[in-house]
Amino acid sequence: MSESRFWKFINNIDTTENWLWEYKEEKLKAAKLLLAEIPEARKWRRWEEDERPLILDLLFALAWRSFDTKSPKRMKYQPQDITIHLSEEEFENILFQKPPRGAITFMWNIFDEDGFTRPSNNERLVTFLYDYHHDGDEITNENITGAVLGFIKGKCLELYAFPQTWFSIIEQVHHEIGKMTAVEKAGKEISHELKAFVDLLGWDVVNTKLQKLKP
Repeated sequence: MSESRFWKFINNIDTTENWLWEYKEEKLKAAKLLLAEIPEARKWRRWEEDERPLILDLLFALAWRSFDTKSPKRMKYQPQDITIHLSEEEFENILFQKPPRGAITFMWNIFDEDGFTRPSNNERLVTFLYDYHHDGDEITNENITGAVLGFIKGKCLELYAFPQTWFSIIEQVHHEIGKMTAVEKAGKEISHELKAFVDLLGWDVVNTKLQKLKP
């Protein structure tokens, strides 16, 4: 795979912590180069500023602007290693899951200056997001204008962008989880869990284990 033209451009200019805001012409060129390599990212925008591709902000946050233990390790992710999920259905489905095994999970949003939050490995993502946006009966973080759930698997970055209807989706999934039986919850989880194990261990190992479980 040839070198990313986006990162080649970034590496050849003088960047600072506030670079994203200081040099409009270079920022626009960087965005154009990045979107040429990840065209689907055009649809992930800050809702009150239609022209702003949030993928640019996120990649800079991951590469340089990390904060304490809330952030994943600093790394420059190559565009060819990034997958973006943009539909409401995909966002809703991932909320029923727990952080996948073998991955680093984070939430990032443009609203907070230090942007990153990390869920624990044993809680469902909908529970993490519901608690993040509520303090008891009080809603505390309803006004974000662009966010994403991210999963880091080695050099690969998988992103589930928050749709504009994110808050109502979180509320609905949280309500549904409260009514579901253990069997129904397992049914929501199993395909996601199986895929995580296959990604981590390989199908041969997983299939061998499954065969041993047969009566």
